[in-house]
Amino acid sequence: MDTALTNVEVCADLRCEIDSCPLTIRSEGRTIVVEVPDVASGLKVLQLSLPRGSRRRRLHAVKTLLDRLASVLEVRVAGRTCAQIGYHTGSQYWRLLGLPAIELRPIHVVLPRFRN
Repeated sequence: MDTALTNVEVCADLRCEIDSCPLTIRSEGRTIVVEVPDVASGLKVLQLSLPRGSRRRRLHAVKTLLDRLASVLEVRVAGRTCAQIGYHTGSQYWRLLGLPAIELRPIHVVLPRFRN
């Protein structure tokens, strides 16, 4: 079954809480942006919202769906992009570890903490 999902556009503007962790989900074209106020909230939301199974299996499931949608999921912590996964993103080096191609930028979250 080959379903053409590339014509799907995600429209979202949602502000909510998951287990007392605030988050915002919105779309910017083919990019779905999930924003959390801090790293602890982001890790908690990630743990609670991804499908069951190993982290590797969860990331592969998300990457596969995003590839089918030709979309990207961008994670922002306190307004700074720290990760992207999806269509044509990330380094293929992650495949050596059995993970899908993802792009991580943790320095964008950590560095401002040390500057203050």
